[in-house]
Amino acid sequence: GAMVPSLLRDVSEWTVKARLRGVQTLLGALWAAGPAATAHLDGLLTALLKVVDDDDAAVAAAARQALCVIGGACALDVSMPLLLRQIGAAADPDGDPAEPTAVKRRGLLLAELSALVGGARPDALGPLLPPLLAALASPSFCVPPSAADEERAAACTATQLRLVSLLRSLVAAAPAHCTATPARHDAYCALMRIAAVPSSAGRGFAAQQASLDALEELAVAWNSAVGGGGGASKALHAEHLPALLQTVVGGPVAQWKVDTSEWHLLQTLLRQCDGATAAAQLLHAAPALATVLDPKREPPLRLTALSLVDHLLSTPGFTAAAELKEWAPLVLDGMLLPNLVWRAGRAAEHVRLGSMLCLSKLLPLRLVDASELGERAPTVLPVLTNCLDDDATETRRLACVVVRHAVDQLGSARLNEEAVRALYPELLKRLDDASDGVRLTCCEPLAALLAAASYSPTYAAGANLNKTNLQYFLRGLLVHLDDPAAEIQRAVAAVLRAALPLDAGVFTDEVKAVRDRHRSPRMCDQLLE
Repeated sequence: GAMVPSLLRDVSEWTVKARLRGVQTLLGALWAAGPAATAHLDGLLTALLKVVDDDDAAVAAAARQALCVIGGACALDVSMPLLLRQIGAAADPDGDPAEPTAVKRRGLLLAELSALVGGARPDALGPLLPPLLAALASPSFCVPPSAADEERAAACTATQLRLVSLLRSLVAAAPAHCTATPARHDAYCALMRIAAVPSSAGRGFAAQQASLDALEELAVAWNSAVGGGGGASKALHAEHLPALLQTVVGGPVAQWKVDTSEWHLLQTLLRQCDGATAAAQLLHAAPALATVLDPKREPPLRLTALSLVDHLLSTPGFTAAAELKEWAPLVLDGMLLPNLVWRAGRAAEHVRLGSMLCLSKLLPLRLVDASELGERAPTVLPVLTNCLDDDATETRRLACVVVRHAVDQLGSARLNEEAVRALYPELLKRLDDASDGVRLTCCEPLAALLAAASYSPTYAAGANLNKTNLQYFLRGLLVHLDDPAAEIQRAVAAVLRAALPLDAGVFTDEVKAVRDRHRSPRMCDQLLE
C-alpha cells in the first residue's frame, strides 16, 4: 500500500524511460502481492488504462502483463464491475457516443478488459460472463464511423477490432461458459452488430471480417460443447437470429434512413445466414422490407433493399423454402411493382433496374400461381410494357425477359385480346432498339406471345388474336427479316415460324408481299417452303 502512490505517479510520467521503470516495478509488486492488490484496484486500473495502448511497445506490453497478473490474482468480481462501469460511462449520456474521445476511451477500456481476461481462470471468469457479454452486446459499441471524419472513423474501427479481440479472448478462455445460455446469444448479438457496421473509406472491412471469424470460432466451440456435427455457424444463426431480428424490426422501421444502424444489421443478418433461415423469418422481415421499399422513401435506401432482395432470390436455400411461396405475392405487389413505375431522375432509373432484376429472378420460380398472376395481369402488364421503353438498356432487356416469363405463365387462358393488342406493338418496337442485345432478347417474348395466342380470323369469344392484328404482327416482324445482322435475321425467322401455324394463308400472303423488297429472298423462300 505504501508503494502504490509513487508507482502510479511513475506510470503517468511523460518520459518513456520513467514510464517503463514505473510499469515494470508495478508488475513486480503485483506479482509479489497477489490477492493483496485487490484493495487498490480502483487506482491501479485507472493508471494502467493510460499506458495499456502506450506509444512505446515495451511500456504497453508491461502494462498488459500487469493486467494479466491482476486478472489471475485478484478477485474478478471486484475488477470486472469497475471496468464495466467505466465502459458504460465512457461517453457522456447527454453527448455524442460517437465522439472520437469517447470512442477512444471505450477502446482503451476494452483493451484493458481483454488483458485482464487473459490472466483470469475459466472457473473464476464463468460466473461473470453473462453480465459482461450483456454489456458488450449493446449497440453503443458499434457506432458507425463517419466517412467524412477520418479521426472518428479511425477511433471507431480500432474500438470495433478491440471488441472482437475481447470476445475472442473470452471464447478461448472460457468456451464452456461462453457457449452456455444466455451468454451465447449475447456474444452472437455483439459479433453480428460489428459485422453490420458499414465500412469507412480507406479502411476496408477488417473489423467486419474479424467479427465473422470470431463468430465461426464461437460456433465451433458451441459445436464441440454439444457434440454436434458440421455446419455449426448455420445452426448458430438458426437459433439466435430470430430473436435479434425481431428486436431490430420492432423499432421505428418507417424512420430508417440508408445509414441507420438497425437497417444495416437487418441486411447483415439476412445475408450471413443460410437461405432457409432467412426464409423462415419472412413473417418479420417481409413487412419491414415492404416499408423500406415504399416509393416515397429515399432512392438510396430502396436500392440497398433491392440489393438485399436480389441476394435472397439468388440463394437456392431461400428460393426453395416453402415460406417464400406464401410471401411471393407481397414481394411482387408490395416491393417490386411499385418501384417499376416510371419516375424522373437517374436515381429512379437505378431503382427500376434493381426492381426489374429482382422480378426477373422471382417470376421464373413460378411461386405466384398462374391464377394469381392472371388476377394481377391488368396491373402487371401495363407496368412491364412501360419498362420496355425505359432509358436504361439493361432495364429494357430484363423487361423482355420478364414479359416472356409472364406470358408463358399466363398462357392463352389468361391473356385476353386487349392485353395482346397492347403488348405486341411495344415488343415489336424493341426490334428497332439501339442495343442488339435487347433486339435479340425481345424475340423471346414475341415467340411466347404467339405460342399463347388463341387465334380466330374474326371475332370469337375466348380468342385473343384476330386476322387484322396477326397481319400487323407479321408485318412488324418481316421488316427485320431483312436486317443487316444475320443473328437478328435468324432470331426473327424463328419467331415467324412460331406464327406460321396460326393462319398459313395469311402468313403466305404477307411473306410474298415483302419478298421482292428484301435484299435477298432466301429467308422468305425458306419460310414459304
